Amino acid sequence: MSSAVVSAPFTSTTPSESRRRSLFKPSTWTSKKHKAEIHQGAQPAGLAPGITAAGGAGDVDAVEGGAPLSSIVQSEAQQQQQQQQQEQLGERTGEEEGKRLSSHVDGRETNQSLIGASGSNSGSGLTTVLDPLGRVVFFRQDLPNYHLSNSSLSYPVVYNSIRYPSAEHLFQALKFLPDHPEIASKIRRTKHPLDAIRLARSNTALMRPGWISEGINVRIMHHVVLAKFSQYSNLAEALLETEDREIINDTPSDVFWGIGGGRGRNVLGKTLMDVREVLRTISGLGWGSGAKTM
Repeated sequence: MSSAVVSAPFTSTTPSESRRRSLFKPSTWTSKKHKAEIHQGAQPAGLAPGITAAGGAGDVDAVEGGAPLSSIVQSEAQQQQQQQQQEQLGERTGEEEGKRLSSHVDGRETNQSLIGASGSNSGSGLTTVLDPLGRVVFFRQDLPNYHLSNSSLSYPVVYNSIRYPSAEHLFQALKFLPDHPEIASKIRRTKHPLDAIRLARSNTALMRPGWISEGINVRIMHHVVLAKFSQYSNLAEALLETEDREIINDTPSDVFWGIGGGRGRNVLGKTLMDVREVLRTISGLGWGSGAKTM
């Protein structure tokens, strides 16, 4: 198990906000105690019958629970527009990325180091950004290191001679193969990873048996990530350039695939580190073992 250094969960509710009630919002009529009881007894959407929420909450990268998608992105329309703009412009050069990171991200000074910046000895041509703790952190498209995300449409993945728009599309489709190829096909034809996630959620009852309870989801994720990075030499090189640095899926809501605000297991980040070790072995590079157990 990796020893990630993470921040404490962020809470922004003020006392005045917590006491305010609205006649037009029935959800505010319920007492805090009653709300807590309801929350604890509720079964998250997206889980197979008999499966607990221990497998994780919702996230753009490989959703296992049912956290609202609105908590992950500000707006699906905005996300789709940004994705289309990225496809039109292509990958940013290291110089452009360096200029962008020298300003602010979400209103904060970055003070981050770069791997693969313009003028370095990088062979990937991709810029990887390190946080102040020296970690490789990724999550949203408007933040650094999005090439590590399963949701990046810049890197379609071919699986069994079939092309999937993103690694996320493939992961969601594999929840229904081989028993329900018609659902997998519909997922593959969706335009955006969020659409693939929604369609998979709407067919949870038909997911392959043992997907979560037997850990099939983690094994499949490893195959999907390995397929993605094996099919693009620049991606493989960029991953190898991170050497033994810790990779963090910085989603605030997912306590399984991400760090979940400091409480999560970061399984997707560890999967990337395991795939990095596989690629390192194939390449014959000798930085030592960087594999992270689940």
